[in-house]
Amino acid sequence: MIASENSDRASLLADLIGLRRPIAESLSQLRGFPWDSPEELVTLTRADLSNLLRAYLKGVLEAAECERWAEAVSGRDDVALDEDSSGLLGRILFEMSSPELFEPISVQVARGWLDRLGSV
Repeated sequence: MIASENSDRASLLADLIGLRRPIAESLSQLRGFPWDSPEELVTLTRADLSNLLRAYLKGVLEAAECERWAEAVSGRDDVALDEDSSGLLGRILFEMSSPELFEPISVQVARGWLDRLGSV
């Protein structure tokens, strides 16, 4: 893959993680890139996940959008989880993307995840 493609891909991933575009738009543009990657291009932090949960609690995002976001972020080789919080981030992403196995996303569940993430 050439450098400009990696740069474009990293920019689209950063847009998705940072909620700089509508989630559906980011996901649509990322379809042109494979999930597999020889390197991690962006890092998801506790602050990123907290921002998503706060957007949900403010009514900016719906539960289904949060679920799609978590599915998209958690399965990618090009997205790293912050080293200091990788276990917690991975667990919350798994719970968020698997409401059929855990609780569906709700205000109470989102607040619980925010509590687990701590203040960031």
